[in-house]
Amino acid sequence: MHNTEKITANQLGILLFSFIASTIILTIPGLMAMFAKQDAWISVLPSTTTGLLSIWVMTKLAKRYPGLTIIAYSQKILGKWLGTCLGLYYIYFWFMSISIMTIQHTFFIKTLLLPRSPSIIGSLTLLILCGLAVYMGIEVIGRCAEFLTPLKLFF
Repeated sequence: MHNTEKITANQLGILLFSFIASTIILTIPGLMAMFAKQDAWISVLPSTTTGLLSIWVMTKLAKRYPGLTIIAYSQKILGKWLGTCLGLYYIYFWFMSISIMTIQHTFFIKTLLLPRSPSIIGSLTLLILCGLAVYMGIEVIGRCAEFLTPLKLFF
């Protein structure tokens, strides 16, 4: 059975933006302050520029190769072997990112909201909600991102 779920290039851009923006807002400032001290503010411009450039490239590739996954058009662009290697890297990168985000979410919930609850509850809450979103499909995730990202930016 062929899955026909699709998201638009704009939805992909919003998803990537929300991923990069949350990382920039929650993770990067602490790391920059730790290493760069009072000069940490200087790193905002290059990191924002590279993040937006990445979003632009991914959106353009999604428009150029509609209906294909990132791994599929990587194989078309780079060839079967290099495209597969890049696909394996993407899978590794996303697995590590999800693991780190789960740890950060658990730490946030444990520290600020529910200090006396077990950490596993915070982790399971996030993973169950994410699993439900994945079960509902990429179209639902894309539409939710289109709706929630402007609200997150506003607040």
